[in-house]
Amino acid sequence: MLQIYPISMEKTQNSLPVRVKTEVEELVTAVADIVGYEPATVRNIAILLGLQVFCTAYVTENKPLVTIDAQFKELLQYTRKTVLLFSETINERQQAEKVVTHG
Repeated sequence: MLQIYPISMEKTQNSLPVRVKTEVEELVTAVADIVGYEPATVRNIAILLGLQVFCTAYVTENKPLVTIDAQFKELLQYTRKTVLLFSETINERQQAEKVVTHG
């Protein structure tokens, strides 16, 4: 049975090494660079949000989201496109802000 432990929101030094595929870490680093966060922060947020999506989808569909390598590759490709679109959107927003403030 899952046990939930109360945690402090204070910054801690407790962490465990996390193994992710190189391609996934590249996406984490790209997003961290765009938003100015540490990669570990983006990684942790992504894991937590991913767990929410995973659990919700599992309950809704009554099956895992990804069961074979081809599905993982499809998810990875879709995520790459999402990160690229995110990057372009942020860049456009920053350019528009420069025009307004320096215009």
